[in-house]
Amino acid sequence: MKGFGVKKKVILLTIIIIFLSNSFSSSSYLHKKVIKIAGDNNYPPYEFIDDKGNFRGFNVDMMRAIAIELGLEIELIPMNWQDALDALERGEVDAIQGMTRSKAREEKFDFSLPLVINSQAIFVLKETNYISSIEDLKGRRVSFQKGDISYELSQEVEGIKPYSRTNQEEAIDLLLDGKVDAFIGNRLTGLYYLQKESNFDKVKIVGEPMHETEYCISVLKGNEHLLELFNQGIETIKKNGTYDKI
Repeated sequence: MKGFGVKKKVILLTIIIIFLSNSFSSSSYLHKKVIKIAGDNNYPPYEFIDDKGNFRGFNVDMMRAIAIELGLEIELIPMNWQDALDALERGEVDAIQGMTRSKAREEKFDFSLPLVINSQAIFVLKETNYISSIEDLKGRRVSFQKGDISYELSQEVEGIKPYSRTNQEEAIDLLLDGKVDAFIGNRLTGLYYLQKESNFDKVKIVGEPMHETEYCISVLKGNEHLLELFNQGIETIKKNGTYDKI
């Protein structure tokens, strides 16, 4: 019986050693490899390509700060949003640097600690007085960014006639051109475009902020080691003041 007890202890010790070895090797591997991180190429102020061809924005600064703190080598890859989602699903990239969390997305992806809390909004032309909430969009033409969280929100209302575009700038242009009745998109991004093109006098936001939720780094479901690194990086830059500076 004593011999049996010793054997059980040996087996348990072996399992623990294997577990710790795998955890260490996975962590070491992540520090050695180049981590490929996708981002939207036209989603200001979070991430965008500027006039000089540089990838800029809040998400870009956050990822670079995290990489410096953790000693990671990263490659930031700007692309249109739908392509970024597809690339992460196929394992062609390791992460997306900014994604709004939702129940539907949690079926495919895991999410880091929140970077910020953001919200969506309904934008209409200034003279429009028949739309004041998402329920008023029934039977209306509404533009979205393809693959964006705003399209998920639109599924709550039957009869919306969707017009999807590659990015939010193209989607809001449909509204400015009178080709749709409303545009649903990120509140800050929409305001950014209106300010950039001096179109504040043409468009207004109606209704309450929609889908206020966490905006996070996302990885393919099950990639726990990389997610732990990102969370460690987020906590570190929040504690040392880098987050506030960004």
